[in-house]
Amino acid sequence: MRIGAIAVPISPRLTAEELAFLMVDAGAKVFLIDDDFLPQYRRAVEINGRRPDLVVVRGGQLEGARKLDEVLAGAGAERYPVTTTSDDMAYWLYSSCTTGRPKGAIHMHGNLSTGDPFLEAFGFGPGQRVFSSSKLFFAYALGHVLIGGLRSASTIILYDGWPDGVAIARTVERYRPTIMVSVPAFYRSLLRDNLAGLPCFKAVRRYMSAGEPLPESIYSRWREATGVPIIEGIGATETIWLMIGRNAGVAPAGGDRETVSLLRSKASGRRGPAGD
Repeated sequence: MRIGAIAVPISPRLTAEELAFLMVDAGAKVFLIDDDFLPQYRRAVEINGRRPDLVVVRGGQLEGARKLDEVLAGAGAERYPVTTTSDDMAYWLYSSCTTGRPKGAIHMHGNLSTGDPFLEAFGFGPGQRVFSSSKLFFAYALGHVLIGGLRSASTIILYDGWPDGVAIARTVERYRPTIMVSVPAFYRSLLRDNLAGLPCFKAVRRYMSAGEPLPESIYSRWREATGVPIIEGIGATETIWLMIGRNAGVAPAGGDRETVSLLRSKASGRRGPAGD
């Protein structure tokens, strides 16, 4: 995005057929891929009969492709950003395939600042460490960890691979995030494996949940184990940022009335051109 290119993060769990469609639909010129995704990529090229102009592989080899390490070794240390406008495309996110073929949601450079009041309200900023159990091709993690962390000057903690409850606990123990972004399934897993009561989880200042409804039982047990409520919200591929909701039957936004009030005041103070 900094050089004027349009980024399209995709799930490495796509089928070859889905990948073949996305490569053509997005008009991909450059494709960066991990080696464990190579079988789907090879099959996708067979399906659509075309490949991007430049293919870069991390951790493996592919005929006609370059290794990521070699590309990075030959790259310059500095590159000036390209001047863009708020209406220029910055990145695309594709929806899931629940209603047919994936659909691309186009996000503009002007959209990148829309989450700033949200980040401020939830305490993102210098000195904060943000960690997510979700991967960065999800709108949830992309917005609140990568984009949100960079815009707010928070420290971003990344986990390479598909984590389970034990891996999350080890990461939290080692890197001590102050904000943790996760989904109900992982909170449930940590409670089931008696990991939620570890001192490292009690030290996290803010927990967020999205992706599926947060059961009242998980909310209550997590707060009892850690002393920190989970703030539940919903989001969408088209919005990136969460729309904070209620934890059914418990309390608004995970019980944090001060945060709810702050969000409302932020929203009321930032009206659009039409005043809505």
